[in-house]
Amino acid sequence: MTYASQIFRNSKKLGDVSTLRRHDHPILLRWLANISWPFNILGDDPLECHQLGYVPGERDRVISLVGVEKGNRLMTAMKVGAPVAGFGVNNRFLWSQVQRTRSFLTDSASRGNEVSATAPKVDKTTAAALEYTDIPNSEITNVMASWFLLSKQTIPHYYLTVDTCVDNLMDLQSQLNLLQEASGGKRISFNDFVIKGAASALREVPRCNSSWTSDYIRQYHNVNIKVAVQTDNGTLAPVIKDADKKSLSMIAKDVAEQVQHLTQKAEENSLTPEDYEGGTFTLVNLGGPLGVKQFSGVILPPQSALLAVGSAEERIIPSSGPDRFKSASFMSVTLSCDHRVIDGATAAEWLKAFKGYIEHPESMLL
Repeated sequence: MTYASQIFRNSKKLGDVSTLRRHDHPILLRWLANISWPFNILGDDPLECHQLGYVPGERDRVISLVGVEKGNRLMTAMKVGAPVAGFGVNNRFLWSQVQRTRSFLTDSASRGNEVSATAPKVDKTTAAALEYTDIPNSEITNVMASWFLLSKQTIPHYYLTVDTCVDNLMDLQSQLNLLQEASGGKRISFNDFVIKGAASALREVPRCNSSWTSDYIRQYHNVNIKVAVQTDNGTLAPVIKDADKKSLSMIAKDVAEQVQHLTQKAEENSLTPEDYEGGTFTLVNLGGPLGVKQFSGVILPPQSALLAVGSAEERIIPSSGPDRFKSASFMSVTLSCDHRVIDGATAAEWLKAFKGYIEHPESMLL
């Protein structure tokens, strides 16, 4: 049982609802969608409602989770007030989000009942003969599943893809690594260039480095790139803070140190959801390590964009030389965007900036 699911059963143990962790919010939102209204702890006592700031009839506004002293027992209650912030900020939820979640759960249940009614009978003898292994979900697995599900339910995703030539980047990478080896420095990977290019493009087009709330769009001053890294211990997610201000060698060192630290925690089975939090923009590369040509990713709230990097492949393209054709290496990248924050023109502007840094990597050295 997760921490969030125990909150309302053991509320007298709860010191302050404001201590809830961000990754509990999807579970809390689903809980809110399933309870009966008005919230039973508040009751109909006008004085109690006034003291708690609850105004009957204003359920379409912001719902805040608050800790309430009632006698010697601390109870969890709802506080409804004017809109002040978006989902998950200071444990505040919009009633419209609760309604959407409730509709989704109801529709899902209805679809499930329809399928159950029309589905053919399962041969129990055949099912019993199947061999299987039940793999328990870890806390991290449940948290990430909740975030991904909520993201696809509440964020209006759209996707833009561009191809970018990486010949110059690979040439510069070889030259820089010769210098790194001579000086005993950390080798610079292809992904380090991609991180730096993405960070530089975010500095140039800061709208893509933002989050959505109900009242405003929060534009971050720090460019913190979350990088999904596949290891023998599963996917790790180091965050490169202020990546736009770091050199390629600093990024390479930072990634290596964080991966080593997170790998050790994974081996000790001590990873926590907090190890996957942070970052203002996410980068996932399935090209180099796994050979995936192109894919699109799911945005991680509260971020508004994610870059999916595919593999580089050699292509024949027109040339002005005597042979009229030449070979060049191209990789495909797909930008997933939250349409509430980033419109199509802004996303295209960011991709143009990113492509410029990748095709002219020397600009990242300035």
